[in-house]
Amino acid sequence: MATYGDFLQTYLDPLEQRMEKIENRISKVEETLSKILSYLPPLSVDKGIDTPTFERPLFDAKPGSYTYQPLNSALNEIRILVVYSSLDEQDPITCELLHASLNSDRLNDPKSRSTLAIKEFKTLSYTWGNLENNRSIMIQGHRFPVTQNLEAALRNIKSLQKPSKTGRDSHPTFWWIDAICINQNDVAERSQQVNLMTRIYRKASGAYIWLGEEDKDSELAMDLVRQLGSPVRPGPGDPDIVYPKITAEQRDAHWKALTALFQRPWWERVWVRQELALAKEATVHCGNHTCTFSAFSIAADILNKVDEQFDFSPIQQEMANAPPSSLISNSILTTSPYLQACILASFRNDAGRKPNVQYRDLTELILHTRSCKATDLRDKVFSMLGLVDPKFWELTADYRLSINDTLITAARNMISKKQSLDLLAGCQNPERFHGLPSWVPNLIDVWKARLFQPAVPVDIGNVGAEEKPDFTFGGEGNKLLRAEGRRFDIVDMLSDDTPQQNSSAKELDTLSANWKKFALRVLSNSKGDMMEHGLVRQFQHDDGAWIRFLSGGADSGMSRPVTVSPLGTQVNYQMVKSLLLPEDHSESAANVDDMRRRIHAHLRKFGVGRRLCTTKMGEEKGSAVIVPADAKAGDEIWIFRGTRSPYVLRKVEGQKYVVVGEAYSNGYALFSPTKTDIPFETIWIV
Repeated sequence: MATYGDFLQTYLDPLEQRMEKIENRISKVEETLSKILSYLPPLSVDKGIDTPTFERPLFDAKPGSYTYQPLNSALNEIRILVVYSSLDEQDPITCELLHASLNSDRLNDPKSRSTLAIKEFKTLSYTWGNLENNRSIMIQGHRFPVTQNLEAALRNIKSLQKPSKTGRDSHPTFWWIDAICINQNDVAERSQQVNLMTRIYRKASGAYIWLGEEDKDSELAMDLVRQLGSPVRPGPGDPDIVYPKITAEQRDAHWKALTALFQRPWWERVWVRQELALAKEATVHCGNHTCTFSAFSIAADILNKVDEQFDFSPIQQEMANAPPSSLISNSILTTSPYLQACILASFRNDAGRKPNVQYRDLTELILHTRSCKATDLRDKVFSMLGLVDPKFWELTADYRLSINDTLITAARNMISKKQSLDLLAGCQNPERFHGLPSWVPNLIDVWKARLFQPAVPVDIGNVGAEEKPDFTFGGEGNKLLRAEGRRFDIVDMLSDDTPQQNSSAKELDTLSANWKKFALRVLSNSKGDMMEHGLVRQFQHDDGAWIRFLSGGADSGMSRPVTVSPLGTQVNYQMVKSLLLPEDHSESAANVDDMRRRIHAHLRKFGVGRRLCTTKMGEEKGSAVIVPADAKAGDEIWIFRGTRSPYVLRKVEGQKYVVVGEAYSNGYALFSPTKTDIPFETIWIV
């Protein structure tokens, strides 16, 4: 019998395909416009208008380091870096810093050089790299220390400029670069400028993404991105597409080159989320090779789908073949570089370029930053503030706060403003490392398990969300969280095995079978709820129910029609196959084995860092539940007011608990606290 979820999924699948077509068309239009604009000469200016000129100044070399002039915060001034070209590529990088106001173009003198700079400047999106300032540029005659990666980016920028025969610029380029345009040694200025970054990125004419200098495989990788992200679409009368025929060695070289490109540090840097989301246009540069970000977005989506849905994963193969000593740790969760790129692209789609763009949810953004890299860990909070409603959240960047105070203040704000404890989903720190309360997401360390992602936030997985939350903060420094909830279950028995990121398909088949046997063996002997037993017994004969369970409700478990491509209707499968897949790969065969592949994908995605357990609340009922690998027998499963998911808690003393992590059970999704007679209890989470 079809459920409401099945009906909803049947309705959503065609809608999702239509949205995918529209987004691909928008990406193609953007890419075409970018190409057209790149070939057009600069607009000529009416000679009757007195426009500012930028002849390269002859700054004499001066002793000492460059001294910043104070910005006028009342006018929301920023600094813009002017980069001058030269005939000799080996010449020092010569620059100038100008002040300009963001408040209005009218505040800038129309005849001043700042006016032209504020209209034309771009942002440079890059990674700082090694913080040892072992390179330098010239700013107004003074040497200014920069990192090696920034110096390489500026040389790349300078090489694209065309100086006059005299070597004197009439039109240099203008840039906003955080490491140069903000006085990093002035804490007050740094905080004030970070709070202006949303306006800076919006004001900029575009973003210049610098992945780094060229490597041996980067030219091949950039060419593959262009082929995947900008596929040829023949029309009536056009000749047939001739697909390349490659050897197995060439295919492996393709994957190696693409993986290396998507594993470059830029993709993990926390600040690039806001930079990319708000940019009017974005181009990606690797050495002298250039590509639109829209092509990268499409290519990343294809690579991620091939990786997850076809179960053809060179990354997994490399991990499986690598000796144990070469792996960081099977217990440390890493994110596929293709998935990381897809998530980054979603920032641009959801928070930046669409006409109906809306503010993002701070809780969602903060939890995402845990897997990002930041030179200053406080930026895992501050870098997201530009994408949320400042009037609602009332948070600002303040570098006077310590990292602990920043995380605690942000967590308290998110819980209070949303009137929700959904933030606890990101709490995986029962040990309270770094002196953080267990109810504060630990953004300092890597994830232990990836968060569940319920597909339908209403009814299913929305346990207790219809009830008004009741909590307060107390104790020294308000570091205790008081909450009312229901103790719904107790962890009884735990499985011995847990998926690893390098588990092979055969190992995942064995683990999946063992988990099913474990649940059925234990629950068949309990006096549990018949509905729960029925759900568990479904696992034995219904792969769809098992898929939904393993995915935490994110995947409905419905089988895909053989005619529906896992890659989507807008992707040229033959092109993908010719470049990336084995010669004997078949799209229809992949669909036939789709359910098994989805089980593997969800075990790798949501199973790492988790175990299967059975529960027992007296002798009244027992459930099959996915819990954190840190869970122990006797831990309690609680449902709180204002939360979508149950959580595993561990009693410390009295009514004090620590958060262990999320729990998921198909059975829990059917129970609403308003429909049970389990009493509310008041506890303190420390």
